[in-house]
Amino acid sequence: MPALGVELRDSAAAAVAVDAAGAVIARALVESTGDLAATALEAVEGVARVAGPGPLGVAANHAEPRAAAAIV
Repeated sequence: MPALGVELRDSAAAAVAVDAAGAVIARALVESTGDLAATALEAVEGVARVAGPGPLGVAANHAEPRAAAAIV
């Protein structure tokens, strides 16, 4: 089972999937169109289509925490 991760950036979401050995098996970078939650979902779905489902880690560093709260 892969592990999935998503990083919430100011204007994009970056997602990655890694296998049990830690090798990256899928990546996605989706530019935001204003809805960060939809952007994050699109990025995670992109890597999950390739790698399959797995546990998800979320990283965010925003001046406005409400932007990340809807995703978490």
